[in-house]
Amino acid sequence: MDINNARTAGGYVLYHGLFVFQVGPIKEGDKLGVVRLGGHRESEEAALEAAQREVYEEASINMIPIHSPETFHLNVMGANAN
Repeated sequence: MDINNARTAGGYVLYHGLFVFQVGPIKEGDKLGVVRLGGHRESEEAALEAAQREVYEEASINMIPIHSPETFHLNVMGANAN
């Protein structure tokens, strides 16, 4: 899997023992949704650079990446993760 071809990137941020998430209205506007920090990758960014930039833009947190024991990649929106 070539993660640098990813369209979006983000991260789950653990801060003082708590996970940081965004909370906001869903598209229909009648409920609140909770999502991880992240967004779209700029054309010249590596996936990790995009994740770090998005986390900083959305939460003013300088993210220090760690090796995750599991990674999930979604090839097509709505498809099963592998």
